[in-house]
Amino acid sequence: MMYKPSDTIALARKLWKRMGIPFVFFSFLGWIIVEFVGKYLLLHSLTPGELLSFTFSTFFHMGFFPGNAALWFLLSLMIVRLVYNFVRRRGLSNVLLLGVSLILLVLAELFVEKFVILLPLLAGFTFYCLGNMNISKRFADNHKIYCVLLVLCVAFVLLTPGHSYLDFHAGKIIGEGTMLLPLFFVYGLAMILIVNWAGKKWLNHRIPVLTFVGQESMFLFATHYFLLLSTVPALKVLTHSSSPTILFVLTLLCLTAELAVLYIVFNTKHLRFLIGK
Repeated sequence: MMYKPSDTIALARKLWKRMGIPFVFFSFLGWIIVEFVGKYLLLHSLTPGELLSFTFSTFFHMGFFPGNAALWFLLSLMIVRLVYNFVRRRGLSNVLLLGVSLILLVLAELFVEKFVILLPLLAGFTFYCLGNMNISKRFADNHKIYCVLLVLCVAFVLLTPGHSYLDFHAGKIIGEGTMLLPLFFVYGLAMILIVNWAGKKWLNHRIPVLTFVGQESMFLFATHYFLLLSTVPALKVLTHSSSPTILFVLTLLCLTAELAVLYIVFNTKHLRFLIGK
């Protein structure tokens, strides 16, 4: 929805600064903390050869480095934005691109198993094409349209077989209801439209917590996953006889403190570039 034609080289430099550097650095940091220190040095669950093999095979097949799996989104988004901008500037129709990406996505869903990295690229490209069709602008402030969409989304959730959800990275339905995959994407698009409309209507002003999360989204996104992977197991070991409530409180306190320290560190003058600033 926010696409604007850009010079390809200028866009590549911008994306590298905003997303590429955080992807590389926090992938390495997560790998060091979770995989190298945690699994190799402390648990001895991997040999050096197994660690290297697992690291690079995970990247080539999944699009992320182990230790910070959430960052698959940054790599996918960078590639989608660059490719989309490149082909659109050469005059290719958005509708044509949408049709091709949908066909390739269906084929990938049916036949791709190992190279999961292709699925979020094609799904992301599909959503990017849909977003550039300005569907939300056509609805404008038509409350009835959004109310119908919301009712349909709630009905879809209630009627979906129990414990089914979409793994957007793998492009697969986890649990029952595998045949509902197309509807999950329709549901996703509808929810994007609803949230975008509701946000502009009711949340289009400064709200301290939400505003902070929005402004610091790259920092929070890049750090949350490896902190969870390292903090939670460590606390489980240290508090193995404690109740779940105590474990939850300790986890919340530790994660809050860790995020606060890292936020101060990475917002210093010489390190801000690591979080895309």
